[in-house]
Amino acid sequence: MTIKAKAYILEEKTTAQQKLANRIALLESKGEQAAAVTRDTIVKKLKADVRKANRRLAAVAAREQLIAGKAEAKAEKAVAKKEKKAAGASKGRKKEEPQPAAKAGKKAKKAAK
Repeated sequence: MTIKAKAYILEEKTTAQQKLANRIALLESKGEQAAAVTRDTIVKKLKADVRKANRRLAAVAAREQLIAGKAEAKAEKAVAKKEKKAAGASKGRKKEEPQPAAKAGKKAKKAAK
């Protein structure tokens, strides 16, 4: 479920809740008992729609939380990398030492041949 769909899911949920409230009010105005209202197929479907929307919203919330956790971890990693780099620069790294004369001499001999 995409995060962008959250607004649509909320809209579906509120619509289903309104229809459910209207249907229950209609059945009660007709004089139906509570048991008959809960057995009504339209009421069952509307309740299922509300449950489905709740599950989808929970999935979106879990995804948002996961994304937030990843972003936080990425930021912490970047800060740690900067600190490590700053610590390395402040220690004064040693410059690469020139090659010993023996190795330099070998290269010169090979080039001469």
